Formats: sequence, structure tokens, C-alpha cells
Amino acid sequence: MGGAEIQLLSLLKSIDSKKFDAVAVVFYRGHDLDDQFGKIANIRIIFLDKKGGFDFKYLQKLRALIQKEKFDIIQPYNVSARFIGWIMAAGFHVPFTIQTERSARLLYTSLGSRIYQLLENHALRRASLLVANSEAGREFAISRGVGRDKTRVIYNGIDPERLLVTRNREEICREFGIPADAFIVGMVGRIEAQKDPHTIFDAAEIVLAQNENVHFVLVGGGPLLMESKQIVRQKNIDGHFSFAGHQDHVADFFNAMDIFVLASKRSEGCSNSILEAMMLGKPIVATRVGGNAEVVRHDETGKLVPPQNPEALAAAILEILRDERKRKDFGRKGQIAAKEKYSLRAMAGAYENLYFELISSMRCNG
Repeated sequence: MGGAEIQLLSLLKSIDSKKFDAVAVVFYRGHDLDDQFGKIANIRIIFLDKKGGFDFKYLQKLRALIQKEKFDIIQPYNVSARFIGWIMAAGFHVPFTIQTERSARLLYTSLGSRIYQLLENHALRRASLLVANSEAGREFAISRGVGRDKTRVIYNGIDPERLLVTRNREEICREFGIPADAFIVGMVGRIEAQKDPHTIFDAAEIVLAQNENVHFVLVGGGPLLMESKQIVRQKNIDGHFSFAGHQDHVADFFNAMDIFVLASKRSEGCSNSILEAMMLGKPIVATRVGGNAEVVRHDETGKLVPPQNPEALAAAILEILRDERKRKDFGRKGQIAAKEKYSLRAMAGAYENLYFELISSMRCNG
């Protein structure tokens, strides 16, 4: 239930099934989006039923599938698939491989991760093309040895269905015990180290010292959820925090917010959450990492602050909260920019054009 999975779901829903026969091949079964993938018309979903990190039986299923289908293109969509996808495509002479880069720097430093990254670098360099969802991601791929001429940028596109509001602000406030007149500052995303909730908690202390009428809402699950609840209790600010957990209708929460915050500390590609908040007319406060600076225009659609800097984060939040005209202006301009640049049709059309470009080159050379 991450950004990459949501984007793949959106792409498969939008691709023209009269022109392309798309097959989604999934390593694991039993995730939150399984049912939604299964409902996509004219798309085959094939589960390889991988049992764990050291289960390699799934490769036999993958090999049989590639031999049977004779694909024109294989597109590994996230980190765990990139090396396996390329080596299978190369081994069975699939004409084209499109790698995707959804981050803008290496996120893991363990020995196993470094070994895998060396293998992955080999796969990225030998793919037909690499598609990043931000210019920062493209530059990251180039730094790993991918030729600039083999890279493209296709920004994320937001599915309009994810923007449908089913509960108004008043209902959200009642459900979570939020004062009706409170300013709501929120984040939507996995509560994990990369999203740096600790900086949000430290910034919240500063904000609340100057304005007690602020309530923070974090939407999403993740490995730091329980720890985060303990931290806000220890800081004695738990009365100003709500942890909503996983939610199917995140638009309800975006709609209730006065400001959307993303405190990622090391990297972002093209954040779905920022785009969705902007499309619903919300001002943004985000850290200046990865692709965030491409999406958020500083002092025009929101504020960009240094990562791991709670003082700067708090100052940006307070500045926007104090100025109603600025909140509305940031939200309006962000909504216009997001709808123009990050539509689902624009993303799907860009991928379709890319597929046609590759297939046409094969026919011309064949």
C-alpha cells in the first residue's frame, strides 16, 4: 500500500486495453490493494505467490510465464523487481526492458542492500530505458551510470477517484474528537523513518507553544505507528494528535486539513500525497528533498524547508496558519498547477507514447 503500488494501479486502470495487452505480475499475495487490482477490466493479474526472501520457486512460474506470453516489453516497477525483471527479460530475449526510478537517492545501507545495489546498477544501465517520476530521480539514475539519453521523466498522475470526498470536515472532527474550530495540520503516508515523524512531533511542540488551537492528524500505518503514539504521550501533546491509521478514503482527510505537511528526511520522488493535497486545494509544507522542490513552488503553492529541522518546519506552519489569505492563495495556485501537470491521463498517455516509441523502433529495425 505504497506510492509505487498506487501509481501502478492507476496506470493499469488508464492504459488503453485496445492497444496494449497488459499483465501485472505480482510477487506476493495478500496486500491491501489486491482486490482493487483484481477489479481492473481487461487486465490480467498473476500472483507468483512468493513465500519469503529466500523462496525462489516463484522464478519457475515467472520463467514459464515469460516463455508463454512472449512479451514485447517488461517493466519492473519497484526496487525488488528491477534486477529480477531485467535478468529474466535478457535471458528470454524480451525485446525491451523499461526500468522505473521512484526515489532520488539510495535509502538503505546494509551489506545486503549494497550488494543488491551493485547488481541493480548493472540492470539499470542495460535496460532499454529508465523512467523516473522526477528530475531528481533522473539525475540519481544518471549518477548510477545510466546514460542520459536512456532516461525519461514521467510524473505521477492522480486518479480522480482518489479525490472523491465521502465525509466532510465536521464528520472527521467528530469521529476523532477534534475541536470544530481547530486548525488541522496533517500528513498522509506510511509512518516510517523515511517520513521522519519525529521532526513533526518536535515541530508540533513549537507550534503548540504559540498556538494551542492546532490539531495534528497523521493518516497511515507503518512500523513507527506505536512508537509515535508513545512519543506524543511523553511530550504531553497527545491531546493535539490523532492517528487515523490506514484509511481507504484519504481524500476525506485531505479535505479536512488546513495545511498538509511532509517531513521526509532523505528522499522523495514525486509524492502522491503532496499531489493529492494540492489537487484538493491545500497549502503544502514539505522538506526540500528529492522531487519535492519540483512539485511545490516555494512561497507560491507552499513552503519548502530543510529536512530534520523542526524549527524551520514549525515556522513555516505558523506563518501559513497566521495568514488566511496566504493559505487560500497557496491552495488555489497549487490546485491549478497540480491539475495541469499531474493528471492521470497525462501520465498514462506518456507511458503509452513510450511503449509505441519502443515497439515502432523494433518494427523499423526488423
